[in-house]
Amino acid sequence: MLRASGEWWVDVGAEISSLQQRCLAWRTDKHASLAQLVLKIPACHARRITDLGSSKYYRDPASHLVGASGFRITPGVQAEGEFEAQYVQAYTTDKALTYALDNGKVSKYITAGQLLNGKGEAYISGLYDVYRQGADQNFSTARIELRVPIEHAANVLVDVDLDELRRCLLSFPRWVWWGTKAWRAQACKFTDDWQRGGPTDLRMTDSALYLTAGLAWLLNGIHSTPDTGPSARELMNAILPRVRRSEVEPHQLPFPISLYEDEEMMDDEDEDEDYEEVGGAFITRSAADAEDATQLESLARGRSLVPCVPYGLFFLRPLRSGVPVPRLVAKNITMSDKAVRFLFGKSKTDILMHFRSSQVSIPRDSTRLHNRTHQELMDAPDPAEGSSFILETNGHELDPPLRDDGSDIVMSDEDSRDDPLGTGLDNQMERCFRQFFRDVIKLVPNRRHARDGTYCAIPRDQLENTTIATFQNANLCDIFNDVQWLVATGEEWKQCFDHLWPAKGVKKEGTVQNYGNAAYYKLWEAMTERMTDDTAKAARKSLWELFNTLEWAPNALCDRIWATRSKDPRFKHTTGISKGTPAPQVLMRNRRPTWTPRLPRRLLVSFYPIAHVCVSTGTIGSVHPPISINSL
Repeated sequence: MLRASGEWWVDVGAEISSLQQRCLAWRTDKHASLAQLVLKIPACHARRITDLGSSKYYRDPASHLVGASGFRITPGVQAEGEFEAQYVQAYTTDKALTYALDNGKVSKYITAGQLLNGKGEAYISGLYDVYRQGADQNFSTARIELRVPIEHAANVLVDVDLDELRRCLLSFPRWVWWGTKAWRAQACKFTDDWQRGGPTDLRMTDSALYLTAGLAWLLNGIHSTPDTGPSARELMNAILPRVRRSEVEPHQLPFPISLYEDEEMMDDEDEDEDYEEVGGAFITRSAADAEDATQLESLARGRSLVPCVPYGLFFLRPLRSGVPVPRLVAKNITMSDKAVRFLFGKSKTDILMHFRSSQVSIPRDSTRLHNRTHQELMDAPDPAEGSSFILETNGHELDPPLRDDGSDIVMSDEDSRDDPLGTGLDNQMERCFRQFFRDVIKLVPNRRHARDGTYCAIPRDQLENTTIATFQNANLCDIFNDVQWLVATGEEWKQCFDHLWPAKGVKKEGTVQNYGNAAYYKLWEAMTERMTDDTAKAARKSLWELFNTLEWAPNALCDRIWATRSKDPRFKHTTGISKGTPAPQVLMRNRRPTWTPRLPRRLLVSFYPIAHVCVSTGTIGSVHPPISINSL
């Protein structure tokens, strides 16, 4: 019935997974065998439609690995097989973690222009976290799909030789698969950080700009098919190692390139088919970067040196050593103005003007904290983790939410689950106590001028990890780069606690700072409103006992958590700065603080060039985990 009403096509797929929860990928050198296996066609046709020079074959390298890749094939009449397959694709499912449909893209991506504008730090850090999460929680499977007429849907991929199918796969431990992605992203981040800290004039050199564009291309290619559009091909010619045309192996080519000077890339069969026809069985992909597909011929034709991937894994050509801004060793290599405009979103002249305009005013220091925004409340801890509080054991609890006595309102189990404090008194006290430490650190003041940084020495991306241990550390240089301190009297320490954890019913008066943005403080007020007087006193007593395990606390006042100026001459600057200079004030509970840096600065600086070498030369070194590829 369906067949009679028109042409109906069905995508039929099979998914292969590892019982050991390893990550699977298709072997590049087995694409022909896989096509022959699923299409049931002669080997000669399978080899022809999986030849890198075929216009009907697209290869999708996985994780920058040349030897592990998926593919997309439009077989054509001679290779469609008994199932009349119109389209075949093989891929892995690891892309699910980075899926993000936006602006025509289907995964996370960043442009060279965004890297140039300083967007790389946050983007790459997020990407690194995703990859690390994948190593702990996700294994990937391999999939093969065929588009066939509906009458063949029940028969395709049913009778497959499983032993032969296994030989088409590679199997990786999760930590290797995701760890490789994570370390390559981290290496790109180090190089981007290095570039961003350099002078504008040096960043504007051609070889430095090509490196910036190359980093974006590498980052996007970790979890997606590397771009091979016209501009990307010009870029690959500039950033990848190049060898003589006569010395390169076909599998080392990043895109179809003729290995003979006079050979033209010809279609592998002369069929009267229009694969761009809308309404047919399929539509072939356009260029990956949406450029004119007619330009997809090899830009390397006629050159004696061609870009290649000689190490089995994508690496850039070497970086020039001994320079303040990293750049590629790339003599006499240029890219067209059209390619530069496409990759960066503007011409080289416009890029220069953009940098100059940004230097008219002093830029805001990137380390400054967002301490004037409302802090986000963390989720309640898992009850299995336990709690520092045992109030419920002593008969204390939170009162239920306030409700009127109307007969139309009845408390249900669902209402109880919706109660934001419904996990119990001890659990919510633990939540509030943990939130306190995070909020106090994230509200540390910034210096007065936007060009100056924060007083907090903890990197912004680590603030979420703040715990009680930070406040039990008397070595204040681990927390601050400048601070005023005072060994408090017992009365001063108790007064500080009362400001931070007020008794039930006590409200702040007048204009206040910090407290309104602290999530812990709002949670504490909400909790005390549902406590009896006895429960509130017991809760504060437990907090006071824990508060007395801290080495230091902010010199909290009635109107602010953080004070930076004081007429009290007892406050001292640990860094030796003269009195009267503003800095966050802290109270030491019972002893003087220390100021002992943990690691010499020269050791911190010397780490960065190691990562740069990893990106440019392919030397894995000590920062990469060993990589092994085993048969399934």
